[in-house]
Amino acid sequence: DVGETSTWAPTGTLTIPESCDYGSQKYVGWEQFENAGWCSSNLDERICEGVSSTCSLSHCIDTCTDTYSETTNVEYHCYSEDNCWCWCQSSCDCMKDVGETSTWAPTGTLTIPESCDSNYYGGSYYGTQYYGGYYYGGGPCVIVKMYD
Repeated sequence: DVGETSTWAPTGTLTIPESCDYGSQKYVGWEQFENAGWCSSNLDERICEGVSSTCSLSHCIDTCTDTYSETTNVEYHCYSEDNCWCWCQSSCDCMKDVGETSTWAPTGTLTIPESCDSNYYGGSYYGTQYYGGYYYGGGPCVIVKMYD
């Protein structure tokens, strides 16, 4: 079950479960921490919510970085084509809503911290491992996809 177990496999042998692969959008120079939650920060500004045609990843990142110079990462996630959202963040002290939303950051600039909820997996994020083009972490289906 997603969110109840961790999956570890030798390099190149991990198959990403369908329940974790949402066919997400891409933004060059940014990496996605899928289902890692959102970064708790002082900024926390909502940009959009709704259909992906108006609340797209590019609109999210471009608006956050153009409007708020302190933006270091964004929360962007779509449950469906009609249900996307974007929030700008200025730091990443801990993760909220792990397993329910995704964080995006410029490639190589973000290390996912522990959950803000000390009861979540004992307050430990279990670490992250690299497998065949993806980073896969313990907890609820955390996958990092990098786009060059």
